[in-house]
Amino acid sequence: MKNIVLSSLILVAFFLMTACGSDSPVNPDAQMPNKYDSTTYNVSIDLYAQSITNFGLFVNEIKTGRVSGTMVNPGSLTSLYNQGTISLNTMTSEFYKEVMQNSIMELSRASGGTYDPVKSVEENGHGGVYGAYLFDEYGIEHEQLLEKGFFMSGMYNEVFTKVLVENSVAAVDRAINLFGAHYRFPNSGTATNHQFPDRFTANYAARRDDNSGNGLYLTCKKNFIEIRHWTVNQNSEKKTLAINDLKKNWEKVIAATAINYGYDVISKLSKTAPSVSDISGALHSLSELIGFVKGMKGLNGLIITDAQINEILALANAPIDGSATPYMFVTNPQSLIKLNQLVTKIQGIYGFTSAEMDLFKRNFVAEQSR
Repeated sequence: MKNIVLSSLILVAFFLMTACGSDSPVNPDAQMPNKYDSTTYNVSIDLYAQSITNFGLFVNEIKTGRVSGTMVNPGSLTSLYNQGTISLNTMTSEFYKEVMQNSIMELSRASGGTYDPVKSVEENGHGGVYGAYLFDEYGIEHEQLLEKGFFMSGMYNEVFTKVLVENSVAAVDRAINLFGAHYRFPNSGTATNHQFPDRFTANYAARRDDNSGNGLYLTCKKNFIEIRHWTVNQNSEKKTLAINDLKKNWEKVIAATAINYGYDVISKLSKTAPSVSDISGALHSLSELIGFVKGMKGLNGLIITDAQINEILALANAPIDGSATPYMFVTNPQSLIKLNQLVTKIQGIYGFTSAEMDLFKRNFVAEQSR
């Protein structure tokens, strides 16, 4: 009798252990969906609603400095940066917190003045407006370090160090929102064509995606669908693989966009007689490149290393340690060879093919909107 009772208890214990195993799929045969299940999306993303609103206000305040004679108050920017339960500051990587504070001060100092990249650093004072943008005395547009640098140092950092660490469907919803997409994944940042256009990194992923099905945007969409699917079906191994794929593809979007802006600078400044619009546009694109790349520094688990980031920034005349001289690409066009070296270096780090590099020169959202 004792043997029968003991055997029964062992069987019960075995079945309980099997049923409760965290890595046991609820439905191992469940087919991977083609669309993202939006059941919980609108409720889940409320957690970061104020953070995203504050980021929008922060960027809008920065952009006021583009108007000649308009001063930007550093106190207002710092307040917006530190405001809220989940502030932009708490989302930012440790390395980039100092960059954000420094760029807030540099942008504020440059605001209200005028700038001319042909003049000496001393003649330009603290910098000012040139063409359509606000630059410091070295030709850096700090708006781009504050906005574009945050895509990796803030949003990417938050997603992979905090959000997706939580094992829930709500966390996947929030990750999509911080990526800048919507559960409908419009693959376009054009507001006139979509109720919920792409923003942030998703906007740039869409620009790099040729709609072949293998582009960076649609690949990231596939990753999000997979992460949610394996969350629901409780397969932590496959979920981890999908998260790691998303990390790589998100990073590749940033790298591909840096390449795009590198090509744009070369194109504009290689003209025989570039206009003010060409030159200001080139320095604007260069600052975007610098912001995107610098925002990756200090993050764990990237394809690119901090040492490689330093090398790329040095080629962009914006070294981590040393004097920034982006204006020299204007005054010394022969130095543009450094930007060719820069895009080639990024290509090598990520293993982009020649065909992909050609695609990265284009903006597919703009082309499809014509």
